[in-house]
Amino acid sequence: MIVNLRELGGYKGKDGKQVKGGMLFRSGNLSFPDEDLTKYLEPLTLSVVFDLRTADEAGREAYSLPDGIDYRHRPAVPSMDGDMRALNMAFPFPDQADEEVQETVPLSIPAEYLAVLGGFLPRFYSDMGENPEIFGGIIREILENGEKAVLFHCSAGKDRTGILAALILSSLGVAWEDIRNNYLLSNHYRKEAIQREMQFLTKGISDPEIVAMIRDMLVVKEEYLEETFNHVRAYPHFDDYAKERMNLDSHDLLALRERYLE
Repeated sequence: MIVNLRELGGYKGKDGKQVKGGMLFRSGNLSFPDEDLTKYLEPLTLSVVFDLRTADEAGREAYSLPDGIDYRHRPAVPSMDGDMRALNMAFPFPDQADEEVQETVPLSIPAEYLAVLGGFLPRFYSDMGENPEIFGGIIREILENGEKAVLFHCSAGKDRTGILAALILSSLGVAWEDIRNNYLLSNHYRKEAIQREMQFLTKGISDPEIVAMIRDMLVVKEEYLEETFNHVRAYPHFDDYAKERMNLDSHDLLALRERYLE
């Protein structure tokens, strides 16, 4: 099954209205055999899938969407592609379609990769908050898509996907507590994947600091989310941030609320 697949519907938004169900979906990687992916996606009646991964990630774990679903590659944090490449070289994650953990595992991690790993996610999240234009562009594309369901995803469906979900919910006037809870639910929906990835990535590693660093990469934490929203809170209201940093104007925000609140 697709890891961390869920929708944004059901939360209370602006003016007491509720976010519509069956319209906005988020998930982890979609790299499954064509027949399986069709089976997973067919019930969602999607029209567009936004892939937030880097070009390297998308090339390494490509997939083919069923007929009628448009694919759009929109790398979320291009400024950090180099760091992402280094991390992916250091930590080759197991294929999510495999039931058994692969035997070939990294037994040691070069010092240069550890330097990248340390503090990577706080930097990554801060960058997303400071440079959210790509997310604003995706939101405009979602609006242009009309009354059709869309899905956006990255590799684990927790970081880049989590921030796009948080920004969409913020645009719809959803309360911070609900935004935070939606974000933190990745730890629940990815529980088995986290266990499997920890087993895979830490086999042969005895240093507890390195094990802790790896685990920190696999989970979501409220402190990561705060790194993004510290940039948001520099503005009096979210709408001010959306206009100034995401390039969403008043018409865009109004249209988003009219489309996805009921």
